[in-house]
Formats: sequence, C-alpha cells, structure tokens
Amino acid sequence: MRSDAEQRLEFQHQYTLAGLKTLQLINGGAILALLTYAGNGGTADVSNFKVAFALYAAGLVLVTLAYLAAYASQGAYMSDSGIRAIEYDGMKAVSEKSADEYEAIGNNSVKASVGLVLASLASFIGGSYAAFLGIF
Repeated sequence: MRSDAEQRLEFQHQYTLAGLKTLQLINGGAILALLTYAGNGGTADVSNFKVAFALYAAGLVLVTLAYLAAYASQGAYMSDSGIRAIEYDGMKAVSEKSADEYEAIGNNSVKASVGLVLASLASFIGGSYAAFLGIF
C-alpha cells in the first residue's frame, strides 16, 4: 500500500507540473499568435488587443507566481517532515518554527498556488475574449 501511495503522489506531482507548464504555454503562445496576427496586417481593434496582451502577460506572471508558491510549499513540507522525523527518533529538533507551523505554511502555499493557477486561467480566458472582440 505504501508503494501505491508513493506512486500516486508522483503521478499527482507530474500532473501538477504538466498543468503549470500548459498554462505557461497557452498564455505565451497566445501572445505570439496575437503578435503574428498584428504583424501580418490583420485588421483588429487595437484597444481590445492591448487588453488581450495585458491579460495574457498577467496570466504568465500569475502562473510563474504559482510555481514559486508550489516550490515554497514543498520547502515547508520538507521542513515539517524533517522535524517530525527527528522528533520520532526521540531527539529535539532545533528550528525556529514547529512542524505544525511548517505544515500550515505548506498548506497556505498550496492554497495560494491553486488560487494563482485559477487566476491565470481566468486571465487567459479574458485575454482570449478580448482578442476575439478585437478581431471580429
């Protein structure tokens, strides 16, 4: 059962990374597509394109912040696990925070990361809507 749990955790990790990379790809690709369209002399409402560019760029920033929050969560969880392992062995862990505090930091970082991912996705959708209005 432990092996199955470890495999499922690894799968979850891989799916999360794929999702974050996908958000970076679609926001970055959308910027390139709009630049290509504008560069080829396509007729478009410039004000809507400006909004679309801004939203796609915001989506890239948000997903990058989500990566950083996910990284921070793993650092906090690593500290939590390390402290608990030391205490399990009957020793006193020397740390400025308790294991529970690190766990809470990890949990809050995960929540922040999920929120940032959802905001990035919303930014992509908003940018796509603005681009659509600019083209048609």
